[in-house]
Amino acid sequence: MAQPAEGYPAGGPAPAAAAGRRSRVPARLIVGPTSAVVTEVNDWADASLLLFHEPIRLDLLELDHVMSPAFYDGLSGWKTGLFYKWFKAYFHPLVSHQLQIFATKRFKVAANHVILAQSLQEQRQAASDLRAYIKELLTCITEHLARVEMALLPVIREYFSEEEWQQLALKVLLGPPGKRLRSKQLPWMLAALRVWASPDRVAAFRASLPRTTRFRLEYFWYCSYVNGAAKRLRLIKNDYLPW
Repeated sequence: MAQPAEGYPAGGPAPAAAAGRRSRVPARLIVGPTSAVVTEVNDWADASLLLFHEPIRLDLLELDHVMSPAFYDGLSGWKTGLFYKWFKAYFHPLVSHQLQIFATKRFKVAANHVILAQSLQEQRQAASDLRAYIKELLTCITEHLARVEMALLPVIREYFSEEEWQQLALKVLLGPPGKRLRSKQLPWMLAALRVWASPDRVAAFRASLPRTTRFRLEYFWYCSYVNGAAKRLRLIKNDYLPW
């Protein structure tokens, strides 16, 4: 199973100009799928599920990395603030849009324990509890996604054509309730897509979007994602804030 390049899901590779006209979407960095079920993209059905599942897995792997004891001990309140803001504003609404099993209450309680801890020992213990829950969440959601992929892939291939499934997926991406999450969900998916998919599949995804949506994604939403939610997660690895 391929592993994401360190730091990529949180920030993406360095920006580069696209062929032809100037684009704000960064150059690709191929790593491959992190799925235990779909280890290689063999057809459109594989790609259709990875489009929705890989952003979740990549974020969880990056979260597990940045919240490790090497970077996070619970003593820096600003790190807890960055984590919780990322979780509340981005990760929870995007993941809960797809997974009904995802619950935020326990995560919120664990983060609050870090914030409210008084002594150094309490802060370290609260941080340890939060890390334990992150690992539990990683295992739970990863196993759930694997079960979905194993069960759904044969059904998709048997009962849907590629065109029918793409129309359904596009409706989920662009229609309500996805409409209100579009500016967050599409750049999140594109960042992950550039990790596991071929250049042709990345181009096909962008081409499948309405022209106005594609323009906003490439020139506004992606930059906002990289400099906003993704940056918050990446900064947890710093020893201090850069401002």
